Amino acid sequence: INSFSHDDWFRMDRVLGSRILRAALKIAIEPKSSTCASEPLLRLSSQTRSKLVSVAKRDLDLALLDGLKAAVRRGPLEGHPLTDIELTVLDVDLDFVGPDGLDSASLTHCAIRALDNALALARPMLIEPVMRLDLDVTESKLGDVLADLSLKRGALVLHVDTNTREQESFSSRGSGGSMTARVAAHVPLAELLGYATAVRSLTAGEASFTTEYVHHAPVLSYSSSSGSSS
Repeated sequence: INSFSHDDWFRMDRVLGSRILRAALKIAIEPKSSTCASEPLLRLSSQTRSKLVSVAKRDLDLALLDGLKAAVRRGPLEGHPLTDIELTVLDVDLDFVGPDGLDSASLTHCAIRALDNALALARPMLIEPVMRLDLDVTESKLGDVLADLSLKRGALVLHVDTNTREQESFSSRGSGGSMTARVAAHVPLAELLGYATAVRSLTAGEASFTTEYVHHAPVLSYSSSSGSSS
């Protein structure tokens, strides 16, 4: 996501059922330096808090935070929750509605709509978990495994080492003591669903592998114009 701080107010004035909801906010969004899809950090500036405290109504600050929490739980990219952002409500305009006209429902709805508006300008990215794959396979099947990883599963192959450490285990299954290779690669988690069955078919059972979480990374094949609301 790109940094976003709007000098203008986001103003909401709408009718919901028999109620009139009015509020005005300024918000800022900053990306968090993280590779593990951390929870959003939601904050109210000291100016916002002091203004809300001055209103003779209880829990307006909680209502504002509740609106932000609801908005980040369902983000603009296919409804996935937002991660790795710092969101700050910089100010609330009491003059827009007058202190007596400000209520918790208005703040909650305004927070949701203000964040949606800001995210449209901040250009968020869809991310996914990436796993490290360590795979041992007989050399005769190595080409098939590498082609499947690179061409079909979008993997980044880190290195390929030939060795004989797995000779006995594979020879006991009929590999005839052939040389083995160890493949290390980064693979999107989504591409590893059903991989055990696929690699068993590719190698006639002459392979074994382990996986470990590495980080989250942008989904390179994702396009916001492909029918999603991103």
